[in-house]
Amino acid sequence: MFCTSLRHRPAFAPVIPILQTANGLSLLESKLTTHDLSLPFSPTIGTTTASTRHHRFLLLSPSCVVNDAKLEETLERTHRFASLTGGQDLAIVFLLSPPKDTTFVSARAVNNHASGDAYPTAGLHASTKLQAILANRSDIPHLPILPLSTLSSLPGLLERYTAALVTHPHVAQPANQAVTGFSLLHLCTAAPGGRMPSQTAYIVSDIFPDFAALAGACTAEDADRESSPSQRAGKDSGVGVSASQIERDLETDEDSDESGKVEERLRRLRALVDRQEVRDLIDFWGDEWTVD
Repeated sequence: MFCTSLRHRPAFAPVIPILQTANGLSLLESKLTTHDLSLPFSPTIGTTTASTRHHRFLLLSPSCVVNDAKLEETLERTHRFASLTGGQDLAIVFLLSPPKDTTFVSARAVNNHASGDAYPTAGLHASTKLQAILANRSDIPHLPILPLSTLSSLPGLLERYTAALVTHPHVAQPANQAVTGFSLLHLCTAAPGGRMPSQTAYIVSDIFPDFAALAGACTAEDADRESSPSQRAGKDSGVGVSASQIERDLETDEDSDESGKVEERLRRLRALVDRQEVRDLIDFWGDEWTVD
């Protein structure tokens, strides 16, 4: 099935006749609230053919990430899409080169479009941007992103992908084993054993909105120092910062400049996390690491 909303999306409306024809995918039109395409497949496990499942696809194009408003809308839609199964039997198709004419494109134009530039720079940049942002979102499980060069090649791409699933079915990792931004955060420490305590990871994720903010704070010039004399006195006397003070600090973040935000975040981190754990976190981002 394909979603009827594709008729109102200029980047994908021209491909609807191909989706409906016998030479295409012979899909029926329906109102799908969370995704754009749904294809049945029967995975083979060993010598046994499992019951028929449906693989759902989300169709995106460069216009979906063209500005902050569009990007936020796309991320919200992707989050709802991923919440369907937690990543099982889900994938994103990203159109790299949508037709230039966004009002009406004939079937001949779609075929002519196929002979154009298959991998435009703008489309690749948009696709890479989306992948980088999704990799930094711990609340969205990993979703395969399939690059689509032209509209006319969509049926072939989907058929090849679902055919591969039949013989090599993808099994989503359990939530406690899936690679997410939060699971990677546990590894951002120079401590012996190379793993951050879960409680510390929760605190760090509450204070820093993403890896960019965390890395920026840990590599700032004042990251090695205590934030203020009162902070040092509080630590020396064994008196921590009160919850109300931390809450006020959080509220002032919106009005402070970027350097002020870094200082406040580091101060809250030191107030809530053991001194050595903070040092291990800062050392991790300050060192160079080689991955074998």
